[in-house]
Amino acid sequence: MNKAWLQLDKFLPGLKKDTTNKANIIQKTSRELLESEEQYRKMLDSNTSIAYLIDTDTTRIVYANAAAAAFWGYPLKKLRGMSITDINTAPRTQLFKDMYRAQDGIPSRLEWRHRLNSGEIRDVEVYRRPLTYQGRTLLYCIVHDISAQKRAEAELRLAATVFDIMDEAVMVTDPDQRVVKVNRAFSAITGYAPDEVIGKNQDLLSSGIHSSAFHKKMMETLAMTGSWQGEVRNRRKNGEGYVEWCSLKRVHDEHGKLTHHVAVFSDITERKATEEHMRHLAHYDLLTDLPNRSLFTDRLRQALAQAQRDKAHLAMMFIDLDQFKLINDTHGHDVGDLLLKRAADSLVDCLRKADSAARIGGDEFVVLLPNIQDGQDALRIADKILLALSQPFELLGKSLPVSASIGIAVYPEHGLDEKRLLINADIAMYHAKKCGRNNIKLYQAEMLANSQLA
Repeated sequence: MNKAWLQLDKFLPGLKKDTTNKANIIQKTSRELLESEEQYRKMLDSNTSIAYLIDTDTTRIVYANAAAAAFWGYPLKKLRGMSITDINTAPRTQLFKDMYRAQDGIPSRLEWRHRLNSGEIRDVEVYRRPLTYQGRTLLYCIVHDISAQKRAEAELRLAATVFDIMDEAVMVTDPDQRVVKVNRAFSAITGYAPDEVIGKNQDLLSSGIHSSAFHKKMMETLAMTGSWQGEVRNRRKNGEGYVEWCSLKRVHDEHGKLTHHVAVFSDITERKATEEHMRHLAHYDLLTDLPNRSLFTDRLRQALAQAQRDKAHLAMMFIDLDQFKLINDTHGHDVGDLLLKRAADSLVDCLRKADSAARIGGDEFVVLLPNIQDGQDALRIADKILLALSQPFELLGKSLPVSASIGIAVYPEHGLDEKRLLINADIAMYHAKKCGRNNIKLYQAEMLANSQLA
């Protein structure tokens, strides 16, 4: 009877404050106390989970097992006698209210945050069952540490939030390419609501532009490396085509089995259009939309390399509109600009599909004629151009007569590189103009002696 288990002031601190009555109670109910205490001791000590008893009136821990001491980091002797308010981070008023409700005798499950002896805060799940001991209510509590679970849930919530608010579209498919999940950006870009695509094959976005070889190569790379990146042209729900920059990833489970494909893409249609516009501005004349000098020179260089390999001929034409300055000064720049555009259109209409025309400045145009037999072929095309440009142009209610002077240089007879051919075609044009305009001249060596362009 003198052992600690039979002493209520050690086993259940605070249950009895009146020491005189305590002695009488112990003497009167010694057998019942012994049996009850032994039952509680075995119940807690045999439990490998965190377990303890709380007196609902005092909020004190009247008994705790070794697992509880190890979890909270307190010596057992100190822990048995601490108030649960020393451990639970909830406000004391909330704890007292909860203790009061616990006396209704109904088991419950609660989530709390407990402070360890080290100061670390852990999320816990507490299962409680009320017990009656000597007319007092005790709570038998089992605790599970759910900190890792809470962190995982928080990470999942964060991932779900990021998934839904990110600007890039996300589409998750199963191994058979059926759509499993999409985010808001996907719907914003494609026009498809989630319920319109989930369960369906991702091919519903296909534009039909890419070849089977393109898709085969994509899937081969994905299977070999686990990822793929590149531009894809797809189609929105309304039928409009768009360009996306897409990153694909394969997802495997812990056994290495393929479970999903994840596609992350952004709409780069406007960016591509801007880039294309900038490239166009860099290589095409703003007024006539013909290639500019830079692009024309590049095409001429490539044509010369091909002609050298094939031992073929090509011709360069230099074309100057006669009296354009007079028309421009007399009728204004608006009329002059319109004349240049109409002249460029007429010039292009006279050319073959393989030929190229360019505006290199003012009223000067050049033409590349690849794969000709000789200078006579070039002269026949020049005759068509001269006839087209000699017809009066109806511009803003005015009929304006125009003509042109054309010079021709042929590779390889009149030059072996782009610079020499351009100079000699210009020299020939200069002689055509000297001969009365509205004329064509094929370059001849003697022209060089009388030219300042040499």
